[in-house]
Amino acid sequence: MTSVPVGCDTKSLGEIFDIIDLDHDGLVTRDEIRLCLALTGTPVSDHILNVMMSLANPTGDGFIRKSDFVDFHQNPTRA
Repeated sequence: MTSVPVGCDTKSLGEIFDIIDLDHDGLVTRDEIRLCLALTGTPVSDHILNVMMSLANPTGDGFIRKSDFVDFHQNPTRA
């Protein structure tokens, strides 16, 4: 994903998540990430997308929840 500004607070991260969550179901999928990045001119390979998902999706169920997204960006060393 594109870099998140240092010091980005939970509210701002939640707003970013809501933009990426295109169908507004509270979950971000691989396809939503791929599309959002492509729309910003940053297409990603399947390999990079797999790495991104594995880092930000601790349950491994294929979905990133808002709490996972916020935690990942506030504590990237945990990934």
